[in-house]
Amino acid sequence: MVGAEGLKREGQQQNAEGKGQEAHGQLSDYGHGMQDRVGGAVGSAVAGLTGDRAGQDKYQMKHDDGKASQRSAEADIAKQ
Repeated sequence: MVGAEGLKREGQQQNAEGKGQEAHGQLSDYGHGMQDRVGGAVGSAVAGLTGDRAGQDKYQMKHDDGKASQRSAEADIAKQ
C-alpha cells in the first residue's frame, strides 16, 4: 500500500503542476490578446488620421484578433 500512496501523491502533484501551467498559459493568452487589441486600436486610429486605409484595415484586423484571443482566454479562465 505504500507504493500506491506514493503514486497517488505523485499524480496529485502532476495534476497541480498541470493546472498551474494551464493557468499561466491562459493569462499569457489574455495579456497578448489585450496587447494586440490596444495596439490595433491605436494603429487603426493613427492610420485613419493619416488617410492610410490599408493600414487602418490591417490594424483593425489585429484589434479584432486580439479581442477574440482575449475573450477566449476569459472563457477558459471562467470555466475553472
